Amino acid sequence: MIRFFFFLLLSSCLTISAQSRFEGTVTFSITKGKEVMTRTVWVKNDSIRVEEFIGNNQKNKSIYLIDGKSKVGFILSPERKLYMKTVPFQTTEDIEVSDAMVLEKDSLFGYEVERWQLSAVDQKRTINFAFSPNDFFFYRDLLIALPDRSFLERLFLQLPLAENVLPLLAEYTDINDQRIYQMKVVKIDNSIPNAKLFRIPKGFSQF
Repeated sequence: MIRFFFFLLLSSCLTISAQSRFEGTVTFSITKGKEVMTRTVWVKNDSIRVEEFIGNNQKNKSIYLIDGKSKVGFILSPERKLYMKTVPFQTTEDIEVSDAMVLEKDSLFGYEVERWQLSAVDQKRTINFAFSPNDFFFYRDLLIALPDRSFLERLFLQLPLAENVLPLLAEYTDINDQRIYQMKVVKIDNSIPNAKLFRIPKGFSQF
C-alpha cells in the first residue's frame, strides 16, 4: 500500500491555482530504451484528442478521441475509415512506494513545478516527477481512456493529486541509476483547438 503520509504530504504541498481549466495543445516526448514516441494532446473543454507516432513515421499514427466527462474513448483508423470504442480503465494495481521527498521547486514552460523523488519498493526503481499544480484536469481522463499505460502512468493514477495536475517530467531509473523510461513535455500551446479535431470524421464506420 502506498503510504498515507506520502499522499497527505504530496497533496498538501501542491496548491491548485484558481485559473480556468487548461485548453490548448501539449506535446510529449516519451523515451523507452532507444525508442522515442511523440504524443500530441489537444484539449477543448472536456474533449481530448491524442495522436502518437514512433520516430519520424508520422504516417503511422495512433489516434484517440476522448470525452473526459463520460470517460468514453474512440480509436480511429483513418486508413480503413473505422473507429472502435474503448473501455475506461480501472486500476486495481497497488504499487508500493516509499522515501518520498521534495527535491526543489522549479519553473517549466512558465508553470511552477515541484520536483519529487520516490522509490518503488518491489521493482527497485527510483521515480522522479515534476508536477505542475495547475488545472490540467484532462491528463487523468486521458490515461483512463487510453488502451495502454506505462508503469509511471499507472502509478500516477494512484495518486490523490492525479485529479488536476500534469507531470511535466516523469522518469524512472533502475538500481544502477540507469534510466529506463522518460516522459517529458516538450511544448505547450495555449491556443484553443478547432472543434472538428474532436469529432469522428464523416464516412467512418464503427468496428
